[in-house]
Amino acid sequence: MEPTPVNDNYITCKAIITPPPSIECRLSAFLVSLRIMVVLESVLDVPPACESDQSDSFLLRATNLLHGMQKFRPMREKEALLDEIHQKIPAYWAHSPETLASENKIQITQAERLHCTEQFVRLLIHRHRFSEYFAERTSGVCDEEQTDAEKEALIAAYEAALQVVFAHTNIAQQGLMTYCER
Repeated sequence: MEPTPVNDNYITCKAIITPPPSIECRLSAFLVSLRIMVVLESVLDVPPACESDQSDSFLLRATNLLHGMQKFRPMREKEALLDEIHQKIPAYWAHSPETLASENKIQITQAERLHCTEQFVRLLIHRHRFSEYFAERTSGVCDEEQTDAEKEALIAAYEAALQVVFAHTNIAQQGLMTYCER
């Protein structure tokens, strides 16, 4: 079960208080990251373990959709879940020109992290898709040199990889990527 996306100071022992619309929940970036990791686990063929009474639970739907090994399907369901996650990222944490222009370094780095994680999962999905198409073609099923679907998967994988590189370059240019301080 996912945590309620509300800052701790709005949770009392009696109720969860609705915060003003101008207050962004700090936990929402964590929830987006958690959801992306659920899809990542399924891409890596490690089904997430989840039980919930809530029929609208993202984790329950993802588990039911993604559970188990499948004969080759180009991971369209997993990509659709990732698209759904992307569309629901709160604007405050979204990888957008407004966020990247912010003075808030935590907001910028979190948005970049979410973006890079999402793009990494997309890279793996497209790489898997490309590998399956390539294996199908080279096993003699298809006599073309390279199919359009294979090319599209390869290009999409490259584009996702470039998104990760560009995001890390942006963070490095702002001096936000420090591994060791002396």
